[in-house]
Amino acid sequence: HLSVRKDEVDRQLAAVVAQTRRLPEPKVLLGDFNRRPDHVTSAAEGTGLIVADLGPLTYPSDQPRIRIDHLLVAGLDVLEVSAPEVAMSDHRPLVVDLALPRRA
Repeated sequence: HLSVRKDEVDRQLAAVVAQTRRLPEPKVLLGDFNRRPDHVTSAAEGTGLIVADLGPLTYPSDQPRIRIDHLLVAGLDVLEVSAPEVAMSDHRPLVVDLALPRRA
């Protein structure tokens, strides 16, 4: 969960992406980034992390209008993503089905 303060969140996102970049594949970075998709895509440029095109909106949970929860992956295929309605949060959770890529 990254900050809701604009003066902090971009630095936090850059730091988390940089740390994830150093890890071996496969890798997953999933969370409440409090940023819209274009900001997350910009932060991930050149890192090898792919921002999954998630489709489902996540915030607010009762009638989602935006996506501020995101999935970035490297070395994995994203098979399915859903954001079911739940009563315990102000966001909808992301439920993600991932797979290792098939080898030819």
